[in-house]
Amino acid sequence: MPKAKAKKICKKVPKEITEYPNANNILYTDGNRSYYYTVIQEGLYPQPPVLAYTQEKNKYKIPDCYCIETTWSHTAANAVIKVMFY
Repeated sequence: MPKAKAKKICKKVPKEITEYPNANNILYTDGNRSYYYTVIQEGLYPQPPVLAYTQEKNKYKIPDCYCIETTWSHTAANAVIKVMFY
């Protein structure tokens, strides 16, 4: 009788890969999509109650006065936007 194989459960854990502030590129992946951020201009990093959020569900903090370019992909097509937070 063959041995039963153990099932691997791979949970899609969000990961942020960066060397910021030594490098201005940030890669964030949630297992389904990848988001590429490039910090173009740094601003001030205020206290937590003042921070803006990019998504309600996961709430990624981006401070005021930062200029961020982001690219994300889900399929073969990529999208690029540049966002300025004041």
